[in-house]
Amino acid sequence: MPNNMGLLTCLQTLPIFVVGQDEGPSIEELGALKNLRGEIDIYNLGFVEDEEEAKSAKLKEKEIFKLGLYWDEEEEDYRDKDEKVLEGLQPHRNLKSLTIQWFGGKKFPSWVGLSLHHNLIEIKLKCIENCEEVPTLGHLPCLRVLEIFRMEKVRTIGSEFYSDESCKNTILFPALRILKLKYMYVLEEWKDAKELASAGEVSVFPCLEVLTLSGCPKLRYLPDSLNTCVSLQKLVVGCGDLRYLPGVPSSIIRSGIEDLPTGSEYLENWDCLPSSSIQLSLQSLKFNRGPDTLLDQIQYFIALKILWIQECNEMVDLPESLDNISSLQQLYLVCCRNLEHLPTKEAMQRLTQLKKLVISRCPKFEHNERIKISHVPLVDINSPLWLDGPYCKEFCD
Repeated sequence: MPNNMGLLTCLQTLPIFVVGQDEGPSIEELGALKNLRGEIDIYNLGFVEDEEEAKSAKLKEKEIFKLGLYWDEEEEDYRDKDEKVLEGLQPHRNLKSLTIQWFGGKKFPSWVGLSLHHNLIEIKLKCIENCEEVPTLGHLPCLRVLEIFRMEKVRTIGSEFYSDESCKNTILFPALRILKLKYMYVLEEWKDAKELASAGEVSVFPCLEVLTLSGCPKLRYLPDSLNTCVSLQKLVVGCGDLRYLPGVPSSIIRSGIEDLPTGSEYLENWDCLPSSSIQLSLQSLKFNRGPDTLLDQIQYFIALKILWIQECNEMVDLPESLDNISSLQQLYLVCCRNLEHLPTKEAMQRLTQLKKLVISRCPKFEHNERIKISHVPLVDINSPLWLDGPYCKEFCD
């Protein structure tokens, strides 16, 4: 950054500001840019010394609707001053999009999730490696997109995620469409909103359309509140220890997990699992590294149009029950090293809507299986770069 940016007092647009070290530009120069508005990403916040210096940027007074706050990715240790600096960077009340990355503090400041920011539509928290709790966001009325990426010390998502003691809302995350939790390596438990002490009857995620869970190897159960997500259209699951999918009858779940350790309180309560319409609405499902026992449960998602199964290394045969998904249009089988066969010819021919079958890097698969699916072109791609290619992007989009 050039020095003396603060002299450009009529400047309205500045997409990037990089805080300098020593003689470089200080964040105080932003304070003089009274007409700044729109979007800005601020980098190298590790060079800001304290809360007062951060406040000198006067972000609270600027009509900035999209804000990115970035520390140095090389600094991974806990940094007490980061908490104070972030506190001083409180944005304007009309903020719509917030990204925080490489923040080194143990807790978020009071303004993150503050009801004052009721216009927030999008929040992205990335590489927050020292925080042990997610912020309270369930009361934000306009929040549509929430992405939490690499919060590596969060073991439990609990009541603090949904609301605080002052919240009286009976609908939590009322506008959320997209929720992504990725690379939460120690996340073991995601509690349900009904566990709030005085919540009473609450509705959670009434508008959720896309749920992505990947890189969460210790997460075993999803909250029951997902059973009421009637708007859910896409579910991406990449949690190797996950033991059930929402909306699947408990009798089927029990039959597939007899090898689990006994004494699980949650399993004892599955006889009372509420019925769900998730399986009537979900249209796209990515199943990544899940236990083989979950594959039989996929048949209950009868509205599926796209099914992606990846790295299910226990799977030798696709379940015969796959033919229950008569709406299926695209089927992807990727990196399933022990897959040998598709379902029977009769079962495959009942998939009358199937238009695309992609089988990639399944070394044991018999290529003469194509006779079972004569009405579908078989795409078998073995390029090492294939997973970054158009099919993967098409699914993710």
